[in-house]
Amino acid sequence: MENHLKIDHIFICSDAPDDDAQIFTDFGFTEGPPNTHPGQGTANRRFFFDNMYLEFLYIADDKLAQSALTKPSKLYERFTDKGDNISPFGFGLYPSNNLMKIKDYNSWEYRPKFLPPPLKMNVYGDSLAEPMYYYMEFVSENSKVGQKKFNHANGFHYISAVKIFTPQAELDSDFKRDLSHYDILKFEDSQTHILEVTFDGGKSNKTHDFRPQLPIIFRW
Repeated sequence: MENHLKIDHIFICSDAPDDDAQIFTDFGFTEGPPNTHPGQGTANRRFFFDNMYLEFLYIADDKLAQSALTKPSKLYERFTDKGDNISPFGFGLYPSNNLMKIKDYNSWEYRPKFLPPPLKMNVYGDSLAEPMYYYMEFVSENSKVGQKKFNHANGFHYISAVKIFTPQAELDSDFKRDLSHYDILKFEDSQTHILEVTFDGGKSNKTHDFRPQLPIIFRW
């Protein structure tokens, strides 16, 4: 079943991006080009796969991260308000040709300075206890054609499943219910926030748990 909505990338809030990126390279990933977000006060370290990428997002400028324009995103609070009630994750979503119609759900418009007008993101929900979900209509399957493919020493290619372990696992909104129903993102109850990523269908039945350094589990 194809999804009308897909994950373009997943961010993980990082206080030590150099150290975190090194953990991934030591695991056998080839790092892609980093990126900055002018006006938002954030930057990232990125690891690309055939269908999406993972990024360590970090605060590069405290003042910009707390500016009036950035403030509604609550990104600064997501980094600085520590505790099990704060999710350190975010999901960048984009349109794909099928069933989950993003316009059916309530959102607010975020227009950061690094996006030239009229480009915008639609953000779904504003609770820090949930991951940040944002939709980028300007990203498309066609815009991904020609993107560089990265060869990882560990042989990983494709992210085939994503699950969030969270105290907020209850499917308490139409948006979360449909994310789960259409296999875009699965939720499982946990006392802490953990990102589980399955690569290449999990055919090898192997697991690597990066905790306590990173709240991430890989399956492949």
